[in-house]
Amino acid sequence: MIHQPPEFFLQSRLGLRADKITNELRLTHDSPPKVIRQKSFTTSFFEQTLCQQREQVISFCLQCDAHELVITNTWFRKRVTHLLTYYSGTTSSQIDYALVRRRDLKEVLDVKVIPCETVATQHRPLVCTLRIEPPKQHREERNGPKRIKWWRWKEKEHEIVRNIQLNPVCSVDSAWHEVTKAVHTVARTALGLTKPGRRKIDKMPWMWTNTVKEKVQAKKQCYHAFLADKSLANWQLYRMAKKEAKKAVAAAKASRFEDLYRKLDTREGERDLYKLARTRYRQTQDVVKFVGVNDEEGNLITDRKKVAERWKRYFENICNEEFPHPPIPHANPVYGAVMPISVSEVEMAVKTMKPGRATGPDDVAAELWRSQHWHPAAWLAQLFNRIIFERKIPDDRKRSTTVPIWKKKRSPAECCNYRPIRLLPHTMKIFERIVDRRIREIVELSSNQCGFVKNCSTTNAIHAGKLLVEKHLEKNAPLHVAFLDLEKAFDRVPHDVIWYSLRIHGVPEELVVWIELLYDGTRSQVRTPNGTSEEFCVNVGVHQGSALSPLLFILVMDAITKDIQKTVPWTLSYADDVMLAANTKAELEQQVQTWQDRLANFGLRMNVKKTGAVVIAP
Repeated sequence: MIHQPPEFFLQSRLGLRADKITNELRLTHDSPPKVIRQKSFTTSFFEQTLCQQREQVISFCLQCDAHELVITNTWFRKRVTHLLTYYSGTTSSQIDYALVRRRDLKEVLDVKVIPCETVATQHRPLVCTLRIEPPKQHREERNGPKRIKWWRWKEKEHEIVRNIQLNPVCSVDSAWHEVTKAVHTVARTALGLTKPGRRKIDKMPWMWTNTVKEKVQAKKQCYHAFLADKSLANWQLYRMAKKEAKKAVAAAKASRFEDLYRKLDTREGERDLYKLARTRYRQTQDVVKFVGVNDEEGNLITDRKKVAERWKRYFENICNEEFPHPPIPHANPVYGAVMPISVSEVEMAVKTMKPGRATGPDDVAAELWRSQHWHPAAWLAQLFNRIIFERKIPDDRKRSTTVPIWKKKRSPAECCNYRPIRLLPHTMKIFERIVDRRIREIVELSSNQCGFVKNCSTTNAIHAGKLLVEKHLEKNAPLHVAFLDLEKAFDRVPHDVIWYSLRIHGVPEELVVWIELLYDGTRSQVRTPNGTSEEFCVNVGVHQGSALSPLLFILVMDAITKDIQKTVPWTLSYADDVMLAANTKAELEQQVQTWQDRLANFGLRMNVKKTGAVVIAP
């Protein structure tokens, strides 16, 4: 017998009075009688067990009508198994009801009990289906636009390239607009679109083999048979089917993991092993994504729109304001003929493009141009030469998406602890690689630079510095070393300094104009877990994520510091990281001051917090 304490009805009435003007749904439970319409009651299921509390429950139901509430269970004709919610041996009862405001009754589509499921011991769930129109959510503002599933490219490669037609290039804007529209139409149909904002759930489809499906289905059938006839024989059949299903699942998991471990033991699986280790390590990190940031005054912002505005202000300030500096010196341009872009150059640049990279705002991946099922190099060469002839880049190609990446250092609430990575159009990256290759064939960098140089890396710089230290230790002589770091080096390089460094290195003026086209009128928007900000102009710095940016930066460093660099290994540099060595402290201090003044004259600034010195003495 179900007993209802008087406090339950008292608290329910108080709640109804306090919530008289709200639109929320109220769910009452353990209320024994079945209510028909508003004031007509019946106890056909419970006459033998619930006579003592009938008057109290009916009084409560009348209060429901006074507050314009409707018990939705009574508005739908159901079979007995879809009404009863309580089972205990041979006893069953209907003790759950769903109440809504009368004005919301038209939104109720169905109310029923699920007989074969349990939410608690001896209790079946009551499901009320409502037609609720959710408020319109701008998913693109929060999660970004839908993207093409380019990772499925290999499955539909031949089908996609077969349905794309590349017409002759008459003008830059029209040609690129036609191709982009055709690519999007075909690729979206064949590959599909992502659904931003959805959590990735590992459903383990590999575990659902045919054997597992059969065993699980047999277990469910035995369970339903037991609910219909709770005999000892049906109970034993259900337990046996349940045991067989568990064995099938365990066997499928064991087979899967055995294949995985066997693969990891091979030479080919070594890369997968490190990938698995990195994935497990990232899962242990406390900060996966941080939605709040501090404003200019250090106050934490959690509102999504305000956070997006804060990110925009931060990057807009960095990308449009230069450090104070005197006028940049003039460098004489180098005039000369430059050959048009050839098909072979395009093919070579396309081969160097890596697959699986995030696409830019145009959502056209490099896999499209790398395909062996067609030959788009000739069309791309026409497009690039037309861009050079018209001195114009399509407006869509000037847009980029800035993604802040946390440096895993210090507070994630500070914008300065993030590294901005720009997602650029892959098609223009092919053009950048062509320009990069031409410039590298012309310029000659100093041997002090180890960053972004062929056949040179950090290993060379470390080895040279180690030899210098060992020689001083052998002679019992002290060595003074300083490590310089630049503040926002890539983001604060003035564009005039870039053109100056190119001309100093003898780059033809035509190639300088090509690079100026890439940086003319560029715009970007910030994409964070809070959403995407509005666009802003980019007038300072090189693009982190561009194929041409590393070369441009080391050319700048080489042009403005070449005359103050010492021979290797007394001066070593890797992009914006510089090592200076001297025999005395005074000499080292003089070098550091010289470097600081020279960098400031060209719009760069030394980061005093990250710059340090060390004395190596025997």
